Amino acid sequence: MEIIAVGREILMGTTRDSNSCWLAGEITRLGGRVTRFTAVDDDVKEIARSIREAFKRGAECIITTGGLGPTFDDLTLKGVARATGAELELHQEALSFVKQRYRYFYRQGYVDTPELNPSREKMACLPQGADMLKNPVGTAPGVSLHHGDCTIVCLPGVPEEMKGIFQGSVKRLLRKLMTGDYRWQTRIRSGQGDESKMADALEGLVKRYEGVHIKSHPKTFGRETSIEIEITAEGSSGSEARKKGEKVEKALKKLLEID
Repeated sequence: MEIIAVGREILMGTTRDSNSCWLAGEITRLGGRVTRFTAVDDDVKEIARSIREAFKRGAECIITTGGLGPTFDDLTLKGVARATGAELELHQEALSFVKQRYRYFYRQGYVDTPELNPSREKMACLPQGADMLKNPVGTAPGVSLHHGDCTIVCLPGVPEEMKGIFQGSVKRLLRKLMTGDYRWQTRIRSGQGDESKMADALEGLVKRYEGVHIKSHPKTFGRETSIEIEITAEGSSGSEARKKGEKVEKALKKLLEID
């Protein structure tokens, strides 16, 4: 699974890409695995190229964030259309949704008029064959599209909108794509300030226990530093993953002499 963040502001460093990090955490908890983050400019060719490259790598699911709004530089769906060879068309369900949302925001006093203009209507132009995903926060609908063996999900860049669509629609969609693996995670404090002293012990545990990932998280050297170690265990069920993880946690604490 790959995540593509669209937006020049990310590449310029003026906006932090917190969306990709949040999505990766949610996908991991669902049993999926994110293999790559990509950030691209607000450019149709670049968006399309990044999607095609993900196709070539065999991505079963691509999630994009950003570029679904009404302005001239919101170009994600044009990029998706170019990458998949689909035409953009006015999606009637999406159009009804956009109308309803602007009527709602007009009643709230957030916009001056509820009427649609070309910029607002633009958000309802989806690639042929795409489905609309309801946005419980904003006006731009999310989009899902199947292309060959890959599912493409397009989410807004505004974090609250992205999270709302993910929780309301995308989670259910992703569960159908998952392999069935479950993951269990925990973090422990090592009591050590020097990562190199623990390297052999961590490597030995990873080799001994299949389906376990161990990662140390150093911050700085110092006598008072206690490096955190993250344990991730995989299993065919939640109980299997937890049992395996707790076994590794116990072995690690014994090696590091942690009570």
